[in-house]
Amino acid sequence: MDYYKQGISELIRSQRDDIFIYNIISKSLKRLTDNEKEELFPQFLPNSNEIVYLENVERANYSLKAIDIDNGNTRTIVPTIINASYYPSISTDGMRITFNSFENGKMEIFIINADGSGLIKISNNTLSEYHPVFSPDGNHIYYYLYEDNEWFSPVIYKYEISTGKRTKLTTKTQALYEPIISSDNKLISCSYFDGSWLWVCLID
Repeated sequence: MDYYKQGISELIRSQRDDIFIYNIISKSLKRLTDNEKEELFPQFLPNSNEIVYLENVERANYSLKAIDIDNGNTRTIVPTIINASYYPSISTDGMRITFNSFENGKMEIFIINADGSGLIKISNNTLSEYHPVFSPDGNHIYYYLYEDNEWFSPVIYKYEISTGKRTKLTTKTQALYEPIISSDNKLISCSYFDGSWLWVCLID
C-alpha cells in the first residue's frame, strides 16, 4: 500500500523517540522502531511503502534511513549527517532528498537520490546555508543564509537544480527564513523574528 497516497495514516513519535504509524480509519497503532537510538523527523516517502527518518549514530551525528512500513526492513540512504537540525526535504515524486550536513566548518546543502545514489553538494560559498526544501515541481531548492554572517538578518535564496543558478529572493532587512513553498510554486510561507515575536509571512 502507498500510505502516502492513501492518506489514512499519520506518524507518531514516542517519548523515547521511536517511530509509530497510526491508521486513522482503523484507529490502530503500529510500532515501527524499538531501540535505544534517537529517531527524528519521520516522513512518508511518496510512491513507496517507506518512511524516511534520521537515526542518531553518536552525539550530533545522524544517518538518513528508510524503513518499510509493511515488513520493518531498514536501509541506509546516507551513513553520516553531522549536526542534523532540520527535516530532510523529499521531492513530491519521492525520487530525491535534500538535507543539511556540517562540513568544512559550515552547514552545507546536499541532494541525494532516495535509493542512496547520486549524492551531490550544491553549496558553493563560504557561508552556512540552512533549511533546504524542494519546490513542489522539483525544479528548485529554497534555503536561507546569513549574508556577511549577520545573525538575525537571514536571506532566502532559490537554487535551480538543472542550471545551478541562484536567485536572491529577500533582503537582510526583511529577515525572513525557513521557507515553505505553496503547491502552485507561487507563494512562500516563511518565518520572521522581530526580536520579540515569531511571525509567519507570505511572499510572492
